[in-house]
Amino acid sequence: MPKQSKKIGWRIEYTIYRTIETAFRFLPISLCYKIGVGVGILSEKIATKRRRTVVRNLRIAFGDEQTNEQIDQLTSQVFRHNGGNLLASIKTATMPIEKLRQCLTFEGAEDVVKFVKENKGAILVLPHMGNWEVGARLNELVYEDLGSGGMYRPLNNPYLDSLMKARRERTGTQLFARNDGMSPPLQLIRDKGILGILADQRAGFAGQVTPFFGRLASFSPLPQIYKKRTKCGLVSLAIITTGAGRWKIKYTIEASSTDSINTADIAKIIERLMRLSPQDCFWVQDRWKLEAKPLALIGKLPVIHSASSNSVDKKQQLGIYLESTLSDQHEALTRLAHHRPDIQLVCFSPESSPPTLDGITFVQCPKISEQSNFTAFLQQRDQEHFLDLLLIPQPSHVDEFENSLTSIHHFDTQNLNQALENLGIAAEPIS
Repeated sequence: MPKQSKKIGWRIEYTIYRTIETAFRFLPISLCYKIGVGVGILSEKIATKRRRTVVRNLRIAFGDEQTNEQIDQLTSQVFRHNGGNLLASIKTATMPIEKLRQCLTFEGAEDVVKFVKENKGAILVLPHMGNWEVGARLNELVYEDLGSGGMYRPLNNPYLDSLMKARRERTGTQLFARNDGMSPPLQLIRDKGILGILADQRAGFAGQVTPFFGRLASFSPLPQIYKKRTKCGLVSLAIITTGAGRWKIKYTIEASSTDSINTADIAKIIERLMRLSPQDCFWVQDRWKLEAKPLALIGKLPVIHSASSNSVDKKQQLGIYLESTLSDQHEALTRLAHHRPDIQLVCFSPESSPPTLDGITFVQCPKISEQSNFTAFLQQRDQEHFLDLLLIPQPSHVDEFENSLTSIHHFDTQNLNQALENLGIAAEPIS
């Protein structure tokens, strides 16, 4: 029965999409974009959890450059641009190629074909930015006789997935999913083709850790691996909204076939592209999310160092509440503080005379059993952009601490209250 319900849901989604697509065929692209802006404005008001994620990401990326008011303004612009680009992409997917060309301006495109041929193929890296669905049609607009393709994550809805895949492949774009293996995309590059990779997605434990906007994040190593195996060139692409239903396609040649690159270089390229038009970027993913068990990262992921200028200069504040600090906890706390250069470890405790440990800040706080006082204290920390809280109310020894199943709770009303509820504390809501 649940499987049947899921199929019904997929069919409803598919029907809604095709209905919008049919209606948009009779509307100018500028109007489709403006309708999407309206949807974005509404989404910002309704999707409060998504909005918190966007604000959190923008604070990390630009908090040292912009005020809170500017971050709020940029957040609103993100929802407007994302909504406009999302609905406009439905129109651009089926527009006649000459009409689509009228919506675009190009920078650096004239050099791309020559570069790809001279470097025996190329990898094209880009973020989820602007109307990125236009990228699926660039083979019709830019690449001439080059083979082109892209790494592809199948949609959850199989009906929409089948539609999108068939539509893109009719234009000559080859799509490669993860389960297709590495051979097909490698062969495309070796045939002097160009392979597109959306390189801004969080890669979790499968990725490599590298600085991104000054804080460690997980990136896929695929661009580095493919370039090393094929000895091809590297090109980047930014899609920037210039008006209602108008975009600039900006190409940049990043590395020749003889240049070496690593994952940190890719992260730096993606950061540079996103800075060109932050409001066009897809900030709704929790990009810098810590894993549920932060100590599990110890010794399991390499930190990638690069000759480029990116470095870890923004620390993520991680708070740990301890009812009392025992001497045999000190080693575990110090080891965590030294292992993660991107973490500023803050230990909360009701103790009036906490120990002095290298790399750890101790802050006196109310007891967690003092519900209203403790909640008010954490609310004040949120105003200082305190991002994460690890609740360990009972004294723990070193081994217990390192193997703790206690999860990290991102600091917002819903998660904080749930965390306290899990501990048997009925906290008063934070307004």
